[in-house]
Amino acid sequence: MILVPIAGAVVVGLMARYGSAAIRGHGIPEAMEQVLLNKSRIPARITVLKPVSAAISIGTGGPFGAEGPIIATGGALGSLLGQLLHTTAVERKTLLAAGAAAGMTTWCRRKSGGCPWCPGPRRASPSGC
Repeated sequence: MILVPIAGAVVVGLMARYGSAAIRGHGIPEAMEQVLLNKSRIPARITVLKPVSAAISIGTGGPFGAEGPIIATGGALGSLLGQLLHTTAVERKTLLAAGAAAGMTTWCRRKSGGCPWCPGPRRASPSGC
């Protein structure tokens, strides 16, 4: 069973090498980088590659949490929506932030935007954080 994590690492490594280098990292700093350097434009392929690579990595025993990829995916969806609607950079930034907050809210299972009551790891309680 030692081959499962190795296979997951190889698949994710190939995705990072040939798909997009932007799937490397935690997700949150990369989303912030896109806001600052790329006018809040996140490529559409990141919207697919980031959650798939995170699922493969976590599913094969990788030492990663789910919150970063979920926040990055939400932000990427917001950015993609802004690009499809031909919005300005400021409007895309707002959509990216709203998508990231929606991802965090989903991860914490709270109805509050941005989930301010969830600074640490998610607890196993039915109420979420």
